[in-house]
Amino acid sequence: MLRDVTLMKQNNINTIRTSHYPNEAKMYAMYDYYGLYTCDEADLEDHANQSISDRKSWIPAFVDRIDRMVLRDRNHPSVVMWSLGNEAGNGENFRNCYDAARKLDPRPIHYEGTRSNGSYGGGRFSDFYSKMYPGMAWMNQNTSNLDKPMFICEYAHAMGNAIGNLTEYWNIIESSNATAGGCIWDWVDQAIYDPQEMKKGQYRLHTGYDYPGPHQGNFCSNGVIPATRHESAKLKEVKAAYQHIKFDGMEKNVDKNTVTVKIRNAYSFLNLESMKLNYDVLKNGYVVATKSVNLPNTLPGATATLTLKLPKVKLRKAEAAGEEVMLNLRVAFRDAQLYAEAGHEVAHKQYELVARAALPAIKADAKAPQMMSTGAMHETKVGNSRVQLTFDNETAQLTGLAFNGRNIIADGQGFVYDNHRWIENDRFGNTDNGLKAKGTIKTETVNGNLVVKTERKGKLCSTQINYTVYPQGIVDVEAHFTPHTPNLRRAGLVCMLDSTLSTLNYYACGPWENYCDRKDGVLVGRYTANVADMPERYVKPQSTGNREELRELVLTDKSGFGVKIETEGRVNFSALKFTDKDLMNSNHMWELTPRPYTVLHLDAWMRGVGNASCGQDVDTLPIYRVPEKPMTYKLRISLK
Repeated sequence: MLRDVTLMKQNNINTIRTSHYPNEAKMYAMYDYYGLYTCDEADLEDHANQSISDRKSWIPAFVDRIDRMVLRDRNHPSVVMWSLGNEAGNGENFRNCYDAARKLDPRPIHYEGTRSNGSYGGGRFSDFYSKMYPGMAWMNQNTSNLDKPMFICEYAHAMGNAIGNLTEYWNIIESSNATAGGCIWDWVDQAIYDPQEMKKGQYRLHTGYDYPGPHQGNFCSNGVIPATRHESAKLKEVKAAYQHIKFDGMEKNVDKNTVTVKIRNAYSFLNLESMKLNYDVLKNGYVVATKSVNLPNTLPGATATLTLKLPKVKLRKAEAAGEEVMLNLRVAFRDAQLYAEAGHEVAHKQYELVARAALPAIKADAKAPQMMSTGAMHETKVGNSRVQLTFDNETAQLTGLAFNGRNIIADGQGFVYDNHRWIENDRFGNTDNGLKAKGTIKTETVNGNLVVKTERKGKLCSTQINYTVYPQGIVDVEAHFTPHTPNLRRAGLVCMLDSTLSTLNYYACGPWENYCDRKDGVLVGRYTANVADMPERYVKPQSTGNREELRELVLTDKSGFGVKIETEGRVNFSALKFTDKDLMNSNHMWELTPRPYTVLHLDAWMRGVGNASCGQDVDTLPIYRVPEKPMTYKLRISLK
């Protein structure tokens, strides 16, 4: 229980709804002590027979649950409102419930189930209007200019790989004049260790479909965090969306080599003078300088303006050299808090000061071994002793890529278009990539380099992949994607790599898993991971491990042999021991057999995760879907 409370506080969560019954009594002492606003909810739900809410014979049972909750908890200052129950009908019995709560305590009363207003509840027997699982269109239309507050009592259904566009929700909430806030459904997966397995020393999480009914499959695992209480990528997104310090703009002065930032205090009671701003200057992803300044006296609602020097980097020189420069801002408490150690970070922001340049042009090395191109009935080979590529003449697919004689492509499965992505928010089961069986391949020499042009038409997305092979042992892969439908899950390539290349050093958004609609909780930087550790801890296996905004990826084996992939254009990647189909078809991670290769996805775009496991109009927002327009990126592959 204490772990839950401290995790919430550490991650900017300030409100809990005790869905759907009052919590253990000692929890309220923790809410009081650590400071969590509490919507205390009665154990009143009649999902399958809501008609009893209009039967007078049920009034004593209804009112008894309200009385017991209020009488037990009314001396707790953390309780800021009472909730009469959950999805228990629109009947007159709730008039008695409302009156009973009001007789015992003056605090506001919430109930969503009286949906007489049509698109939301709380029209009667409630001091709030209330809504569950609204879409963005509803949010734009119903969150301001009301005659009483709106409370989004459930939203952003967190089942599996979820919590997309959370910042968009909060941009509307914080700019509204009537919406108090909302509660994500829900905090933690209700998964368990099996008692019989525990006797054998096995600790593996189980869910609804592991036991005889009645159950709702994995619908009990809807948490922001896993049942083990580990922090998660979803939790870091929540922390970022909920942060109470707002970065309201940045101006850079190239002549003075400084940056001026505006920091607004969105707390209700805290002064920012108890905090400090730590900032890092990054050049090409490497931290070259770290500084810290104490924040000035800044009352709630006020804004502090700070001018920061940028040591060990010259903006004008970096721009001329094509070096990427970024500024990481991190606000932290100077002293220890009840729930966190000194230096605990409460907010962050990253600014791009100098954009990265395109990959530099390369000239063929005249001293390198001579390039050769050979064609046979079934395959085409190009290269020299330093680098060699093999292509299937029928499909035009790359089947081999060797550096100094070592092939890094496994089982002949080089770059090819792939559309499959399966998450519980988007149960897309079609694994067909839609490509035609035959492709075209053409080889030519350009400026001393061999260029292999391949093309493959498809009903979902056509691809043209051009390989420029430099004699010194470098390969440029220029991929063009032409979508033919607005409903793609990916516009990108997949290939199967030598499984011994298991250590990843990547320059991208991290360190947590992230997606185009869920990346406010991460920062672009250089991170290290192992392929085995890339999946998130989802109870039901699903597509996972993505990292957005890839600049560079280095894969190495235990001996130090490695391959480097540099990018130009928009690229996201994942590297796993499983295919998306493997994950889709499995009920538990421990049941999966790792593939004898690493499944490497390199996408120009992957559809955002959205919130569609519960609610209407909560699918991935259109701006985060794969656009139906041509896209391209370039990969530069070499030995590290």
